[in-house]
Amino acid sequence: MNKKKSVKSKTIEGISSKKERRIRKGKTSALSFSQKKKRKQAKRKRLIFEWSITLGISLILLIIINISTFSVVTVDGYSMTPTINDQDKLFVFKWGKVNRFQLIYFKDPKKNEVSVRRIIGLPGERIEYREGILYVDNSQVPERFIEAIDEATEEPITGNFTLDEILEVGSIPEGHYFVLGDNRQYATDSRYYGFIDEKSIIGVAKARIFPFHNMRQF
Repeated sequence: MNKKKSVKSKTIEGISSKKERRIRKGKTSALSFSQKKKRKQAKRKRLIFEWSITLGISLILLIIINISTFSVVTVDGYSMTPTINDQDKLFVFKWGKVNRFQLIYFKDPKKNEVSVRRIIGLPGERIEYREGILYVDNSQVPERFIEAIDEATEEPITGNFTLDEILEVGSIPEGHYFVLGDNRQYATDSRYYGFIDEKSIIGVAKARIFPFHNMRQF
């Protein structure tokens, strides 16, 4: 009888022990799950924070690069027609050497505004037009971009002049440029406001990016 009670008691103790182990295991599992969840949340917050920092730094760098390297500008007026037209949007690069026939974006010395014109003469050169043809230091220089317009009008669109006649100097001063608009008959350019100081040049127009159907490189 005592043996039966002892066996029964051991059986009950064994069952209780198993229940306790299950409860402890359940608590441990619940605690483990909660810890894992907290770790995942902390990791997610850390990733969001890191991505936010990375995005913020990238935006700041993009703004700095945009300010110092390039910009998108809007053309105002018709002095460069038909090459570029009023309200066209241009991609202007702010670094690099300036060369003849490039389109430059600069501060207008008379109006305190910004304009786009084509470089015709470089520092130290003598510029002259005879019968609509450009001569640099007495050597003829073709203007391919303007020849089609001359042919369409059947007469030269650039009048005859020398630097002596319009600006009372023999050659372009150092650090300055002579610019003209492609719409030669109506453009306001160096014939009226004189030479462009290199310090006034903001950048070189590299492409027209709007209107989209008229996109092109210069």
